[in-house]
Amino acid sequence: MKWFNKSYIVALAAVLSFSACDYEDDYTPAAAAGADTVYFESPVQEVVFNAASKDIPVVLKRADATAEKTYEIKAVCDSASYFEVPASVTFAAGEAEKTITVKATESLPMNVEVPLELRLDGNAYAQKMPVASLIVLKEDYEVVSHGVYTNQWTGEGCNCVLQYSPTLDTYRFVNPFGTGVNVLFTYDATTHFGTSVSKQLATGFVHPKEGNVYAKPAALNKNGNNVYFDEANKIWKIGHQWVVAAGSFGADIDTFEVTE
Repeated sequence: MKWFNKSYIVALAAVLSFSACDYEDDYTPAAAAGADTVYFESPVQEVVFNAASKDIPVVLKRADATAEKTYEIKAVCDSASYFEVPASVTFAAGEAEKTITVKATESLPMNVEVPLELRLDGNAYAQKMPVASLIVLKEDYEVVSHGVYTNQWTGEGCNCVLQYSPTLDTYRFVNPFGTGVNVLFTYDATTHFGTSVSKQLATGFVHPKEGNVYAKPAALNKNGNNVYFDEANKIWKIGHQWVVAAGSFGADIDTFEVTE
């Protein structure tokens, strides 16, 4: 399940961005077939961790575990300086799986997707992918409250968490639709009003005839804010207009009722 909000990451790119990792022009993977095959268990990984964490586990496997053997590991990318990567991995005799730990340094930027590619060098590998492509996201979101989020598209409620990022000064409802999508918004505690970050959010809902369903902010006041916190009753109200390719199904107000 993906926790990244792509629309917001794209917005952050204007502040700080990283290019995709490039391979060296003279690098050609060995094509030798045989039992000496070592590979990354997950060639593509999305890694999300909080600000207090530093360790990123990466699993490697090999086909022939007969003898002890060491394989070199090389970090690729301009962003490799944000990480401490083991120079090699050693499998003991009889060991077919090994987990290495990549450590994020203090300089890794917060709330930005950073690419890292790890390459296995100095070995003969056959058909398994010898490269692991990681997208690393360090977050500082903290839990504000737990509650029940009820969306008006399905009329169903689910347990949800409201979080806040001090760095971004942004709140988010985590997976309120049950589809792996987060709802991010800014909030003014003085007025109790807020505004969704995304102008059109892919909800993950699919209409049987009209296709993908999107949520656009539906204003709750004359200033265009679509989020309001009823502090007395501990209920958040989120105005959404439900949209498909053919048009709109109208606007409704989702709610998040704080339970703790």
